[in-house]
Amino acid sequence: MTASEVHGQPASEELKKYLMATLALVGIFVSVIEVFQLAWLNTYFVGQAYFFALMVCFLPIAVVSFFPSVKGPWAVYRPVLAVLSFLVPLYFFATATMAFDEGWEVTAPWHAKIMSLLILALVLKATRWVGGWPLFFVCAILGAFPLFTTYMPGLLKGVGYSFWKVVNFHCLGTESLVGLPTRVVGRILIGYLIFGALLQVCGGGKFFLDMALAILGSRRGGAAKVSIVSSSFFGSLSGSVVANIVTTGTFTIPTMKKAGFPPYYAGSVEACASTGGVLMPPIMGATAFIMAEFLNITYLEVCLAAAIPSVLYYLVLFLQVDSFAAQHGLLGLPKEELPSLRHTLKNGWMFLVSFAVLIWVLVFSRLEAQAPYYASAVLLLLLMVQKDTRPDFQWWLGFLNSAGRTIAHILAMLLGVGLVIGSLSMTGVAFS
Repeated sequence: MTASEVHGQPASEELKKYLMATLALVGIFVSVIEVFQLAWLNTYFVGQAYFFALMVCFLPIAVVSFFPSVKGPWAVYRPVLAVLSFLVPLYFFATATMAFDEGWEVTAPWHAKIMSLLILALVLKATRWVGGWPLFFVCAILGAFPLFTTYMPGLLKGVGYSFWKVVNFHCLGTESLVGLPTRVVGRILIGYLIFGALLQVCGGGKFFLDMALAILGSRRGGAAKVSIVSSSFFGSLSGSVVANIVTTGTFTIPTMKKAGFPPYYAGSVEACASTGGVLMPPIMGATAFIMAEFLNITYLEVCLAAAIPSVLYYLVLFLQVDSFAAQHGLLGLPKEELPSLRHTLKNGWMFLVSFAVLIWVLVFSRLEAQAPYYASAVLLLLLMVQKDTRPDFQWWLGFLNSAGRTIAHILAMLLGVGLVIGSLSMTGVAFS
């Protein structure tokens, strides 16, 4: 029996964790080089090399994390796809300079065309696993739109192109696969995803939940109000609805039911509160970052514009819950069951410090791409200074796996969306 089997995990699962952590570590290292414009061995990324380097690291993670398990003879399908998801983007990374110098977008060699078909298939498969069949069909059909746009009626009619022209444009150009969505992920969003994953792993969700419990838990309808406030706190730092529900909902929904709220109401409150997290600055959903890039404005301007609507959203939700609690006579939680505010702040003050660093760098230094890296570095430093919170090897392994899955999830979806934007741009229909 192996050491990993003794700990309750097959050797294959343990190996998968190590491989994913390694890929995530390389991907984070590559993003730091690009975002901070560091010259590594006196070499910068040329052309689209940086974005293909991200695909090299995170597409295999998307395959391993989100591809459904298959048994029997087809069990080999997932590892084969994972290897291809590593090798095919690696080809584009290695040939990025050559493709840029020789204009492969217009006239690509036969091997580049074959690899382009492979990467399109891999991206669409990853999009399906992450976003489901509806997103897959939208990306696949609109990705092929330039092939039949000349036959479309009215505003949908545009310039048509041959099959290989479309393939070259998608995979070797700068407006599709590595277009606006991918550029946003690689240059801005990835740092915020890393910071959000770091908060999850080191207990940021529990801290904000305990703080909300200490402040509001004893109030009328306190369990539901805690759900709203804790979700707004954690949502403002994660920007992910799913992460918000998983982190806070696992506690708040049972607590609301225990306090007398109907199960359907408890679930709906948590769903609405967690959904609002994508609207709450400073870290919102991926759409906010794409909006800033598309409108050619700073991310800070998007945050400022979202501040009042997001606060109003949570205020209205808070008032609805208070009204429901008053109508049904639902009281707060017993004080003896609530955490102490002083104890909570004593154990989690480092989260508030990192949050303050993020806001300071974002607002005053205007370094929107670098801000989450500084906040993450400060949080890691504070964790390592204290003996009780000092990360060990397993902690680092968990953090890298969590960050890798988060980035792979977003990247896989936005690569597919890039095909849609590229097709509409290529045909001129986007202007219609």
